[in-house]
Amino acid sequence: PWSVAAVAAAAARRVRARPPVWPRASTRIAAAVRAMSAEAGSAPAPAAAVQPGVVPEGFETVTEGAATVLFSSEQGANAFYNKVQVRNRDLSILVLNEFSRQLAFEAEDQIERRRLRQPWRKIPATWDVWGRQVPAQEPKPEQSDAADKAAAAEESGQEGKDKPDVQPVDHLAAGLCGMRILEALAASGLRSVRYIKEIVEGVGIEKLIVNDLEAHAVESIKRNAAFNGLTGDERFVPSQGDGTMLMYKHRVEPDSNKEHTRVKSFLGASNAIWDMEKDAFDVIDLDPYGSPAIFMDSAVQAVRDGGLLCVTATDLPTLCGKNSENCFAKYRAMPLKVANYPHEMAIRMLLGFIESKANVYNRHIVPILSVHMNFYIRVFVRVYTNRNEIKRSATKLATVFHSRGCESFWVQRLAEAK
Repeated sequence: PWSVAAVAAAAARRVRARPPVWPRASTRIAAAVRAMSAEAGSAPAPAAAVQPGVVPEGFETVTEGAATVLFSSEQGANAFYNKVQVRNRDLSILVLNEFSRQLAFEAEDQIERRRLRQPWRKIPATWDVWGRQVPAQEPKPEQSDAADKAAAAEESGQEGKDKPDVQPVDHLAAGLCGMRILEALAASGLRSVRYIKEIVEGVGIEKLIVNDLEAHAVESIKRNAAFNGLTGDERFVPSQGDGTMLMYKHRVEPDSNKEHTRVKSFLGASNAIWDMEKDAFDVIDLDPYGSPAIFMDSAVQAVRDGGLLCVTATDLPTLCGKNSENCFAKYRAMPLKVANYPHEMAIRMLLGFIESKANVYNRHIVPILSVHMNFYIRVFVRVYTNRNEIKRSATKLATVFHSRGCESFWVQRLAEAK
């Protein structure tokens, strides 16, 4: 009878005697060709081959607002798209349209101030006033009937023909610079396509930098721009790179004349041209997946004086107290777990964090709009450079003491202005 050892030895001899089985060369080549064909068939259509309004094979369309973008039918081949944030993008377009109108109002105010020989370079912060801050026509002082008749005769052209025009200024005729916008984390580029198509108020858009770190996302941006007929639009500029480093390259120059006005005639020929490689932005839009904390230092430096920061934070569990230690590490604030106002506290902590980053560079923020939606918060703030205002930053901070036994709370300010 065969022993176990003998059986094992016989099996080993048969294995050693069997020659290795290699596929034939023709079989290997055919398999490689089939793999290459499958890969080529699944590759997304290049942006250069996309025609406006023509859906390439293997793609589906998503329409939002005035934009329609392409997404591949294959799983994992698309840039990130979040259907829940449609209201986020709708709200952003409303705010940017209003901000564009505000920039036109402020430029008209500067023209009027300069005509009246008043200080015009420094734009007042929009704390309580939104819209025109200087009347389009000088108020008439109290005067006698004779003076009224003389003024009426002067206005009718009988005398005083050299009186300057005080009619409201047409911002197009005045030659105002349009908005320069950066979307640092663009993904599919849907938000930027909507910006180009739907922001038509006020000064409008002069340049829109659509940036993303991933190569496939930038290709998606170019493809969606081509599908929406924006390939030849010089305002729409796709960009690939690190968003933080891109903003650092566009840091504000403290002594730049471009920060004072957007009236081209006031800037001169050289300063009226925006340098796409280094000049600051009017609007920076940050919508990261998670915390925006790592982008704040560069963002507060890359927005011009009076510019707008649009910031989204989707890490609400952290901001609402689920991980207080992590929240303090990111935002330098400790949320309360017992409070029944977690979303308001999250908004205030984000605003305080942006203010603290801006103060380092002699800048401060003016909140325009702050909202909580679904799983994220969104804030819109204007950034101003003012050494005196940052001395008041301590008066904007406070510690909240909340009772564990009831809903009572007490706010202890860090400082008060006297």
